[in-house]
Amino acid sequence: MVQFFEELIRQDGQLFGHFLVLLSAVILSRIAPLPRNLQPIIWLGQLAKELAVKVNHTERSSIQQMTAGVMAAILLVIPFWIICAFLMQLAAYPWFFDFLVLYLCLSDACFKQIAQEIRLALNSDDKARAKKLLQPWVAQDTQSLSEVGICKTTIEKLANSHVYGVVATIFYFAVAGAPLVLAVRMVKQIEMAWPIADPRFKNFGIAIAKLNTILQILPNFLWAFTLTILTGPLGYKALIQTTNVPTPFPLEHLIQRITGIAINIELGGPRKYLAQRVALPYANKGRQPVAQDIGNAISYTSKGFGIWLGLLITLPLLWSMLRYVQV
Repeated sequence: MVQFFEELIRQDGQLFGHFLVLLSAVILSRIAPLPRNLQPIIWLGQLAKELAVKVNHTERSSIQQMTAGVMAAILLVIPFWIICAFLMQLAAYPWFFDFLVLYLCLSDACFKQIAQEIRLALNSDDKARAKKLLQPWVAQDTQSLSEVGICKTTIEKLANSHVYGVVATIFYFAVAGAPLVLAVRMVKQIEMAWPIADPRFKNFGIAIAKLNTILQILPNFLWAFTLTILTGPLGYKALIQTTNVPTPFPLEHLIQRITGIAINIELGGPRKYLAQRVALPYANKGRQPVAQDIGNAISYTSKGFGIWLGLLITLPLLWSMLRYVQV
């Protein structure tokens, strides 16, 4: 047996090292997240907003706005990504930098804790605190939200943050390692800073939104399939059923639809950006969500997260068993 483990480490030590780095980053980001104001990914989003103020001129033609958005996105992503990727290649301990990049890219996995605080604030009838907790995490205005709106927005964020905050990180790390994970997460952060549902970014952010949609298709489908396992037959029907509902957020719409079906609540619908109401389609019709439904959504998405965590633990064990059978 000792000889088998020595041979296993010799042949597949690097593979198991990658699993260990990824698993450690996923667990640590969940239980001990970095404060939001210290996260470099969040700084990138703030920088994107500041840059948009300078170069996004809504009075210009749509082509000019789109071109400005493309150039701004290139300026934000390419230089920083090249520097980070170069440093990772030169590092004496590349596993540490892989872990650091994964940990930072998994930052939104901790929204579960914020959602719990929002639920407690609503239970205490402290809507002002709930809005204050929610505002840094979403692009739309929260000041005018009712209690139903706060619950709906919190649940939508909780469900969708697992796509880019967990699944995409795991998926793209398996595909090409930490540099690709970083690039995909940077694109997503800029897309969230320039939401095309906001009239200011309808043209300016369209190119980065389309790129993000392409990058997130497979992670979105994998997370949607995970949720359908928990939802049952109605979830599978929602997954395979095609809809022609026009929405600027087609990937989010699918996740919201499955989540709304599972909890039997209404999700989607209009949002406000700078006090301007924007009509968006409903993802699911049902009863109006209440504070208790945030707790239900936390439990629901945590089970989905548990499936992915179990997968990270199970795969190296299965690989070891296959190696043992071959001996």
